[in-house]
Amino acid sequence: MEGSRDGIDRGVGNAGSDGFRSSRGTCGMRWRPGCRRRSWRGSGRRWSSCGRRGRSRPSDPPSGARHAGKERLVTAPKPLSKWQEDVTPSSLPRHIRRNIGPGDGGCWLWLRSRSRDGYGWASLGNKTFQAHRLVYELIRGSVPAGLVLDHLCRVRNCVNPDHLQPVTPRENLVRSELTPAGMSVCKQGHEFQNKGGQRRCLICLTEYLTRTRNIRIEYLRNWHQRQKTGSVRA
Repeated sequence: MEGSRDGIDRGVGNAGSDGFRSSRGTCGMRWRPGCRRRSWRGSGRRWSSCGRRGRSRPSDPPSGARHAGKERLVTAPKPLSKWQEDVTPSSLPRHIRRNIGPGDGGCWLWLRSRSRDGYGWASLGNKTFQAHRLVYELIRGSVPAGLVLDHLCRVRNCVNPDHLQPVTPRENLVRSELTPAGMSVCKQGHEFQNKGGQRRCLICLTEYLTRTRNIRIEYLRNWHQRQKTGSVRA
């Protein structure tokens, strides 16, 4: 064979059904004259792969036909524990019941993935939900519009519907001890008081205003002093 491209383009092998002489390259795909799936590389007269290695060839049967008549191995589902069998209702999907564990005070703890805030994530029907909301809706029904579920046990990964209560978002914030709306005292232990329609700690507010005023007075005093000595442009 000649070393030129023209000599190589004439092909090697048997003639195909379409009349062209064809062969298979390193990628396994059938090559015809003018095909750009392969490239001539270097002086060693070697064909480089076109990047289609591993893909099915045109003459191969469909993937479903390859496995026709063969039994597919299906693993048995993970069994439920005795607590999961006795406590969790059978109306829940099996993969949901399998990921619930016992907790203190009658809590049903979600054992799988959780958000950085501590709430569980569960999937059903190729969709992701908050675990406590999904379990509540599967057992008690949908949550009324405009309401959220409040954890009465204060355990965020608890999915026990008896520990959940639909409330308004405002009521949920007021009940929480981690939000300013639910706190009765500030971080210093001072009691909140109403001022201008807001709950504020007047003692801490007075200390903050006094501290910032003293800082500003000291800054202006130093600025006037530097201006008299000429170190500051007028």
